[in-house]
Amino acid sequence: MTGDLVHNRQEAIAIASRALSRFRDAASAELHAFDSELAAALDEAQTELAVRERELQAARDALAAAGDEDRAACQRRVDIAQQQVAVARRVIDTIQGEIDRFRSRGRGYRSATEDHALRGQALLRTLDVDLDRYLRATSGGTGGGGVGAEGGGGAMPSAGVDPLGTALASHGLEMVDLDQVDFSDNPIISWTHATPEDIGWAVERWDTVVSKVVARGGTLEELDARDAREGTVGTRRRLGGVWDMFLGDASRITVSARADGSLDVGDGRHRIEVARSLGVRSLPMHVRRGPS
Repeated sequence: MTGDLVHNRQEAIAIASRALSRFRDAASAELHAFDSELAAALDEAQTELAVRERELQAARDALAAAGDEDRAACQRRVDIAQQQVAVARRVIDTIQGEIDRFRSRGRGYRSATEDHALRGQALLRTLDVDLDRYLRATSGGTGGGGVGAEGGGGAMPSAGVDPLGTALASHGLEMVDLDQVDFSDNPIISWTHATPEDIGWAVERWDTVVSKVVARGGTLEELDARDAREGTVGTRRRLGGVWDMFLGDASRITVSARADGSLDVGDGRHRIEVARSLGVRSLPMHVRRGPS
C-alpha cells in the first residue's frame, strides 16, 4: 500500500484500525511523558530541599558555636534557613499532590481511550463480517473475504507459509476458528478474575500487536521491555501479560475435540466469549485430539 491510497475494503478497515491504535498509543505516550515531567520536577524539588536542609544544619551548628556578639546574626540565619526549608517542603507537597491527581485522572483517561479504541476496532470487525455475509448471501460467491483489524490474528492465513501458525506450533498451539468452539453446556456464570473490559483489551492486543510479534519471531522479553517504557509493568494491561495469557503453559486456552467435530473448552471460555463479541474470528489454543 502506498501513501493513503485505499484499494479495497480490507485495506480501508486496516487503515482505520491502525489509526485507532495510533490514537490510543499516542494518548498513552503523552500521559507517560507528562508523568515523567512531573516526576522530574519532584526530583528537582527534593534535591533543593536536601540543599536547604544542609544549609539549615550548618546554620544551627554555627549558632551553637557562636559567641554572644554573633548569636543574633546566627539566629537570623537559622530563621531564614528554616523558612526556606518550609517553602521547599510545601513545594514538594504541592507537586506530589498534582502527581497523585494526575495519575488518578490519567488512569481513567487511559482506560477510556483504550475502551474507545477497542470499541471502534470491534465495530470495524463487526461491519466487515456483516458486509462479507451480505455479499455472500446476495452474490452467491465468496464475497470480499473479511480480515481482522490490522491484519490481526483473526484473519485467515494466506496461501503459503503461515509464520504465525509456525511460531504457535513451537508452543504446542494453533489458531482455532471460534465457530468450532462450543461451551453451551457450560455457560459463563461470573467474571471473578478479570472484567470483560480487561479481557477485551487483552484480546484486542493479541489480535493487533502480540500476534505480530509472535509471527516475526519476537520474544516475551521484547514485550516486557515495551511495557517498561510505557510504564505499565505491574498493571493488568501490559503486553507481557497478553503473551502469558495466550501462550503461557498455565493460562493458554485449551480445548478438546468431540466426536461431532466441535471443540469442548477446558479453559478460556471468557476469552472466547469476549473475542466473539469483538468480531475476532480465531484465537491460539492447545487442542487435545483423540482419546484422553
